[in-house]
This record gives sequence, structure tokens and C-alpha cells, in this order.
Amino acid sequence: LPELPEGVTASEAVVPEGATTMPIVLTAAPEAPAGGGLVRLRGVSDAADQSLSGELQQEVVLVYGQNEITFYAREVDRLALAVSEAAPYGVRIVPPKVPAVLQSSMMLTVEATRAEGFTGPIDLYFPYLPTGLGGGTARIEEGQASVQIRLEIQGNAAAGQHMIFVGARGAGFQLCTPVLPLEVQAPWVQFALPAVESEIGKPVEMRVALTQRTPFEGSFQLSLFGLPKGVSAEPQAFTKDSTELVFPLVVTEEAKEGKFESVGATATIIANEEPI
Repeated sequence: LPELPEGVTASEAVVPEGATTMPIVLTAAPEAPAGGGLVRLRGVSDAADQSLSGELQQEVVLVYGQNEITFYAREVDRLALAVSEAAPYGVRIVPPKVPAVLQSSMMLTVEATRAEGFTGPIDLYFPYLPTGLGGGTARIEEGQASVQIRLEIQGNAAAGQHMIFVGARGAGFQLCTPVLPLEVQAPWVQFALPAVESEIGKPVEMRVALTQRTPFEGSFQLSLFGLPKGVSAEPQAFTKDSTELVFPLVVTEEAKEGKFESVGATATIIANEEPI
């Protein structure tokens, strides 16, 4: 974006290999004058053996015909950009002290800075997330200064650093937080659950193998989830030295016959006073 208005800056936009979309976060400084204009968007390949570049070409449909067939459209090569009066609030993500790990979730704290006199609610959401990441919504209630929003890290997310941001709506304005680098890592501990079988009313043991991938300190609890009705197990403690946990499964008379494949294990490790 080489022709941004005075006082406006853009976040770094490096499109990862294989990606087809990439957000750009624009920030207007407090002293930026109100106004607008048309700006160019240019992309350049950083491959050492190639010299490629391209600019924006977008079809803007002005009139649709029946069945949403384009009746009249125009090609544009610039983006319309305007700087408005300041919103009565701003938002930011509190940087987490721990990385996110695959096949888990993370609660991110979003703080609001309110202008004097503005106490209204602010709705939060994720306008964009990289492949493998999913997010919920949240609301900073009237008069409140912060809230947590849930981020899901699925198994197909790429390990490494991802740029994320949270959108906000309130008081007739739509804006977002500054871009935050988030580190995604493989799970610190891997759990391997074996297949077990039993009879109604007879207990059985499940021996879960543990493999440490990232060093950690302390003792934490591993819990089983997805157990069928009538079957229960108490959480078991583990440390960095644990290689196997034994779960006594209580199988009551209420248990049903059948094959159940929804059983999993979950644990929360605390590092830097924050959960992983």
C-alpha cells in the first residue's frame, strides 16, 4: 500500500505459501487528519529465482440482473480508504505468556480503553483466522474494561507464528485490535489411549502412555472425557517424569453394551502462571 493517507500505517502483509487470503490492518494515528482517497495495492514475490509483481484488479458489480447475473460492473484498480473521527473506544489483546498448542483452546483477554463518557457495550469477534484456528465471540459489557474470548487451535493448524487480531463493534464504529503474533506449538505432552474392554458391573484398568515433548515443571491432572454412560474414572496426576498413568474405570450396572470410540484425555499445564 504505497499511497496511504497521512498518519495511516499498514500491518506487514506476507502471504504464506499456499494461502489465498491475507488481512491487512490499517491504523490511523491520533493526529491523522480526517479525509479519504484511493490507494493502490501491490504485491511482489520474494522468491529468489522469480521477479513477479501484480496490482489490484477487482470487479465491482453495480447492477445485478435476474438470478444475480451481473448486468453492469466496473473494474477498479484502487481501494477507497477514509479516515474518520476517532471512535470513543479502543481495544487490544493482552499478549499471552504461553504458546498455544495444537488440539487445544486458549482464552485471550481483550482490554478496552474508553473515552470519557462512553460506557456502552463492545461486541468482539474474529474477522479472520489462519487455517486451523477457530474463534468465538464475546462482549465487553456496559461499563466493563475487559473480557476473555475463546480461540480454538485445531490439529491441522500450522506450527509457528501466526498473526491474529480481534474485531470490535460498538457506538456505531467497527475497528480492531493491533495485530498480535501468536506462537503455535505441538502439544507439550502426548497421550496414547489404548483400547480396553470389560463387562457390565466389572471394573477395568486403562493404561495411558505419556510422551513429554516440551519440558515443564510441576504436577498436573489428566482427565478422561467421552466415557459412556455408567463408566467413570478419577483424574490422575502426572509430572515431566511420568511415562504411564493407570486409570481404574468403574463400570456400573447402568453401563450399556457396545463399542465406544469417543473417549479422549485432556490436561491443563500451568507455565508462567498461565494455562496451556
